[in-house]
Amino acid sequence: MEISPAYVDVAMARWQAETGKDAILDSDGRTFAEVKAERQGDDAVLPADTPETDNAPEPARKRKTAA
Repeated sequence: MEISPAYVDVAMARWQAETGKDAILDSDGRTFAEVKAERQGDDAVLPADTPETDNAPEPARKRKTAA
């Protein structure tokens, strides 16, 4: 399980892009976009179908090893 919000945001954005569905917080019904905007302190809520991946961390890369 991811504990870093940046990695969770990337995973949620990818899930939404793949499924075409909005991620909904089970406890109160807010969308992923609403939760993310609130956490970042934004007043405007981003549309859930527009994943924001510009601030996404780069995925870990495997090291090449000599054979």
